[in-house]
Amino acid sequence: MALLFVLLPIVEIYAWYEFIQVYSFWDAFLFCITTGLLGMGIISLVGRAALKSMQESLRQNQLPESMVMNRGVTMMGGIFLIIPGLFSKFFGALLILPGTRHLMVWYVRKFMSKQIASGSFRVYTNVNGAGFSAGFSSPQPKEREASPRNLSNNNVVEIKPQSVEHKPKND
Repeated sequence: MALLFVLLPIVEIYAWYEFIQVYSFWDAFLFCITTGLLGMGIISLVGRAALKSMQESLRQNQLPESMVMNRGVTMMGGIFLIIPGLFSKFFGALLILPGTRHLMVWYVRKFMSKQIASGSFRVYTNVNGAGFSAGFSSPQPKEREASPRNLSNNNVVEIKPQSVEHKPKND
């Protein structure tokens, strides 16, 4: 994995070099700026609503709905479009396109179901619900000592394995 962080920037720089050799510097610059603006537009349109609805569903100990997951993956595609690299822009475009986005949503839901079933998925939210952070931990987390450094106003919401079942909605 560490090798990926070394090789990926080298490959990205070489790809930009080849792109500039085939087209021109100004074409590469315009392509980078245009896709960055497109990514920012996607994030501003889709991102906030996706994070709020995903946080709410996880707070209720449920897997996010497919539409929420689609929005989240679309937002990630927008983030990859902002990153100035040809491969990251290609991956971002794959996350935005419907066919590959639905495949990614299916994979993420499958992965999250396994993590929830094993009891190693936790959601951290602020008291007022403004913040959101989800993480994967070991099934038996280590206890930390109470100290001023790790005491905060955050609530920990643990998603139990029985929450994987889908409950019918009352309309």
